[in-house]
Amino acid sequence: MEKLYFTEEQKQILDMEKAYPNQGICNIGGRVTFSDKYDKTVVRAALRVALAENEMLKVRVNRSYQPYVSTEEIEVGKWQGTTLPTMKDLSIWLSRPFSFFDGPLYELCLFENEDVIELYVKVHHLLMDGYAIATWMRRYEEVYWEMMGGPQTDKVGGFLE
Repeated sequence: MEKLYFTEEQKQILDMEKAYPNQGICNIGGRVTFSDKYDKTVVRAALRVALAENEMLKVRVNRSYQPYVSTEEIEVGKWQGTTLPTMKDLSIWLSRPFSFFDGPLYELCLFENEDVIELYVKVHHLLMDGYAIATWMRRYEEVYWEMMGGPQTDKVGGFLE
């Protein structure tokens, strides 16, 4: 197995986690809303492909603070609730800390009803920064449009508008 190393920037984030454990202060995230103009089946399928291409979400940290790649599949859960979450709900969720050692340092949830699908993304800053999340979302969008046979700009805009 290839040995992983943290960058200098990641080491600074790791130092923050060590100084303030179980605080959730290193979590970053957001949400993407897909209106009924998007094909829900393709939204879910494209998500599976985009996740399979992103090995960063498989990185874990052992009790010696060394990174390694897990063999576990990347999971997407369902949002617990029957109505769209409020910004307060999402803020509370985003601030909950991860089980730092040997567990996933991400949480992905889908909320779905007849009108909309929303994807909620929470990632520890060790794994991704805002730029990396945006890059991954652009790839997700590319996969979606590839599966749909090309962009249909008259129907919808981009994921990140």
